[in-house]
Amino acid sequence: MNNWMYGNFKVHVGPPLAARRLCPIGSRTASASRGPTSEADKVAALPNLMAFLCSACVFLWMICSVGAGQCPVPDIEVALSDEDFVDFIWVAPLSIWAGKYEVSNAQYNYFDRAHESKRYYDHVMDLSDQPVVYVSWEDANNYCGWLNRNLRGSIPSGYEFRLPTEKEWEVFASCGDARKYPWGDRWPPPNSFNYRGVEGSSFIYNIFHNQRFLSGHDDGIVVTAPVGESGLNEWGLFGVGGNVWEWCLDWNDKSQTARVLRGAGWNNYEPEIIAITNRSAAKPDRSNAMIGFRVVVAPAKK
Repeated sequence: MNNWMYGNFKVHVGPPLAARRLCPIGSRTASASRGPTSEADKVAALPNLMAFLCSACVFLWMICSVGAGQCPVPDIEVALSDEDFVDFIWVAPLSIWAGKYEVSNAQYNYFDRAHESKRYYDHVMDLSDQPVVYVSWEDANNYCGWLNRNLRGSIPSGYEFRLPTEKEWEVFASCGDARKYPWGDRWPPPNSFNYRGVEGSSFIYNIFHNQRFLSGHDDGIVVTAPVGESGLNEWGLFGVGGNVWEWCLDWNDKSQTARVLRGAGWNNYEPEIIAITNRSAAKPDRSNAMIGFRVVVAPAKK
């Protein structure tokens, strides 16, 4: 597989799945190369230069092919540090990249180091790989603004970080088809999706004085699951069903008093609530233990 630099990105020309991604300089895949310091070194570097030129030709072909709908667009990995990265999956029908995962506590803490996702009764929700919760729409939108101010050079020119629109969310949650639920049309949900199942029945009884839950569903986690362990769909996105409700960019209606929430959360068990087409909303300053968000990379508004 050939690697070459293009602007602020390291482009990998190779297999079209895990190996295809754009990485900002300084990420774990972009090791520093200081270049030749002598004539002998320059001569020795010629084969690498030729490989670079060949890869450049391949990349230009890819650009043309993408325009013709013949070649997949690379996914993106944005470095928050040497250890932490934000992964985005290309969603061709929308011409955007969608966050592969819901934003985690660790990722959010780069923006707001004082934030805590607290506990829900005796259950921890503040581990680094759990989705950030107790974030309002205003918090989520401000996080996107912080990404744009600090890491916009890590994404293609003309694009920006933002919350998904409600329409965008529904397309990537349904994988572009008319399915009823994020995993398909059958009920109940697979155990890989995090909803209120038998794993929390006694806990739920103590809080809500009833034992209503998804009979036969056991995801093994009472509250929020690690973002990489919650409901993978066919387009490679985790957590679009369950785990946490996700803020969308839109107002709920013309009154502009509430912002849209989609996807249901770890505390839901009702088929009509879990359905992809279900909508909820909350005031932009509201936050609780069931609400989080994901980010998309989309064409910047002019």
